[in-house]
Amino acid sequence: LIMHSNTMMKPPHLARIKNLFHQTLAQAKSLYHILRGPFPEDITPDHILSLLEYEPSGRDLERRIESGIRQEFQGTTRKNLEQALRQKAQDYQTELGKDTVVSIGFRDLHDPHFSFSINTDHIGWAASIIKIPVMIEVYKKAQQGALRLEDKLEVTHRHPLEPFDAVTLMNPGTQVPIQKLLQYMIVDSDNEATNMLIERVGLDSINQTLQELGATRTMLGHLLTYYVPRNHSPFNPDGSNVTTAQDMAHLLHLIYTQRIVHPKACKDMMHLLETPSTNCLGLFLPYGTRVGNKIGSIHDLINGDDLHDVGVINRDYALSIMINRITQQPLAHPQQCARALANPHLRFQLYQELQQLHHLFSRHHRQGNSPFEFRIQITPRLAFPDYGPAMFIGKISKAVYDIYYEGTR
Repeated sequence: LIMHSNTMMKPPHLARIKNLFHQTLAQAKSLYHILRGPFPEDITPDHILSLLEYEPSGRDLERRIESGIRQEFQGTTRKNLEQALRQKAQDYQTELGKDTVVSIGFRDLHDPHFSFSINTDHIGWAASIIKIPVMIEVYKKAQQGALRLEDKLEVTHRHPLEPFDAVTLMNPGTQVPIQKLLQYMIVDSDNEATNMLIERVGLDSINQTLQELGATRTMLGHLLTYYVPRNHSPFNPDGSNVTTAQDMAHLLHLIYTQRIVHPKACKDMMHLLETPSTNCLGLFLPYGTRVGNKIGSIHDLINGDDLHDVGVINRDYALSIMINRITQQPLAHPQQCARALANPHLRFQLYQELQQLHHLFSRHHRQGNSPFEFRIQITPRLAFPDYGPAMFIGKISKAVYDIYYEGTR
């Protein structure tokens, strides 16, 4: 039931429309009484319209997702977790494209013997997770006395990337403390803030620190913008920003075990990583789970998309998941809905339900002499799609979480 009004109407016409609207609302109240019982006085037409849209409860969706994950990883224990994830990574790669690579790194912060990596040899574009090494280098330089976190850097807009980044929207000449730039870089994934910090500490220094820390296949090849010089290496011939899931899990392990720079600096880095922000690792984890993470993504029509999320869960284990070169997405919403409605049993069930609803409206229309008609249109859509790279990362993270804390499914 939708009514449109024209503010340019003459008063007599507007009065007639208002009168018709009040009559219609009275009829709608009567319908509401039939459908739901006594009519609250503060109900509005929007409340009535909302009755014609159904969405399953969040808890029902959670149960469905949890049931699906439980089924996918049935029989998985700590002993065979690596094997199960290796197979699952292969399955996801098949769904996301022939060139897609899913790599996983896992490190238990308490048990040095419980760690593994999948697709260890894969070196992929790092996207924004390369900002973790930049953060480490800034704190290292602060510890050495080469800079202070209170020092301010001037916004010059020499190397912007995204027009919506917070620093890019600042006026030229604005002075921003390094500590604030770190927050912009890690929490908001601000690219211009990242470039300002890289220029302050030095790109070569970042790469040297990475080698010293044992992240030997991670490299910052260039600033996070276009048309800038690139550094090259034997494992990075085109000078990209690259890393591995194993290297990222290793760096997070060092931060959370306070084995780099200084314990106070590690605590500050942990705080930045744990500041609430976008993440895939926590999609299906229980409410209140502590997630310290950095997400990264690249949209590339030629080489394929990239989506990564690397983090530490409850300060107990590091989990890094990288998905590189995503060249095809699984079935989109309309396709999945069409496939679901192709089920004869589901079609018959929906037909019966809608037929009952049709009879209800028809009976009310005849008995109540309503001055309006009902037109019901159903548009199926996925309330919580269980496909796509973000969902894959979330499902892997949930499986690891359950097995880590429960031991077995």
